[in-house]
Amino acid sequence: MKITTYAFNIHLHDLEYEHKNKTLSPANQHQTLIPIGEDFKKIELFSIEDNEGYFEGSITIDYNGQEIVKKHIQTCDLYMLWFDLYQTTISNEYEFSYLDIDFEIHTIKKEKSIVLTMYETKENQVTYTLPLDEYTQAIKVGLLEFYNHLNHDYVRNNFDSPYYFMLEKIYTSINYIGS
Repeated sequence: MKITTYAFNIHLHDLEYEHKNKTLSPANQHQTLIPIGEDFKKIELFSIEDNEGYFEGSITIDYNGQEIVKKHIQTCDLYMLWFDLYQTTISNEYEFSYLDIDFEIHTIKKEKSIVLTMYETKENQVTYTLPLDEYTQAIKVGLLEFYNHLNHDYVRNNFDSPYYFMLEKIYTSINYIGS
C-alpha cells in the first residue's frame, strides 16, 4: 500500500503569477498536481501565501495496483487531510471530509482490517476493506514523507495553519516511538 501526496499548482493558469510558475522545474511548470519532490516546497509557499495558510492538493491511496483514493479529488487543506488520515489509525471509528468539497471518508476498524467507506456524493458510495497493519504503516510513512517536504522555516500562526502545528506534534511522536 502506498500513499502519494500532490500539491495543487494554484498559479498554473494565472498570468499575474507566471513568474512564480517559471521557478518550477520545466517538467512541473504545466502540471496541475505536483508530487513530492524538488518543487513541492515552492508550491506549498505559493499556496499558503495566497490562501492564508491553507495548502491545496490531493493524495492517492494505492493498494494492489488499484487506486483507492483518486488523485483528482482535491482538498483545500492538505495539513488537515493528513491530520485526519492519522486519526483513522488511532481511532476505532472516524469520519472526515475534504475541505471545501463534497467528499467524505468513514473508517471502522474490524479485527485486523480497516473498512473505508467513501462518499463522493450522498448517492455514490464505495467501500474497501484493507489490512489494518499495511494501512497504518502507509499512513505513517506517507505522513513522514509529507511533513519532511514542508517549509518549516516559513513563519506560521496557529489561526491560519492550526493543522500544521498538530502535524508537528504527531511527527515528533512518530519519530520518538520509532527511535
